Amino acid sequence: PDELLVSGPLAEVSAPLVRLREEARARKGWIMDTYLLRRHRAADAERAPVVLPGS
Repeated sequence: PDELLVSGPLAEVSAPLVRLREEARARKGWIMDTYLLRRHRAADAERAPVVLPGS
């Protein structure tokens, strides 16, 4: 399959992800990346809410 999925905390998967991308690019000649990054929930709880003008 051409789809490669990597999951986990960014600090843990960034080095393996770089290696995996290099290997995939060498095999296929090109690669298209899509990332979904989420903030850790504990960090979100500490942030003040965003208030938009007019709300």
